[in-house]
Amino acid sequence: MKRSLFLTMVVAMLFFSSCALHDGLTNNFNHNNTTVELSKKNFRVVDYVKGEASCTYVFGIGGLGKGTLVEKAKARMYKKADLMGEARTVANISVDTRYSFFPIIRKMTVTASGHVIQFEGH
Repeated sequence: MKRSLFLTMVVAMLFFSSCALHDGLTNNFNHNNTTVELSKKNFRVVDYVKGEASCTYVFGIGGLGKGTLVEKAKARMYKKADLMGEARTVANISVDTRYSFFPIIRKMTVTASGHVIQFEGH
């Protein structure tokens, strides 16, 4: 009796549980040729911004690719940064990817985040 109850509980836990993976990438994603000297105190950190994009796959079908999700997350992050009209940029950009697995469903969430830097004296 105890053995069958134990096996039933194990099967139920496996059926109703999910798994998740996470990977992160911190890099300088600014692909421009502007040189900025950060050794002097000519800037300040004014904000921390984050953008997120996700999609769901059923039986591995549907949703967007990882590259598209990264671009959407970064676009949402830059929109929140409000860089127009100021001597600002986003630095220390980090892209994190989280995968969640359910019995037939997989969900991928990409989060891009960074610090808004404002330059002074320009």
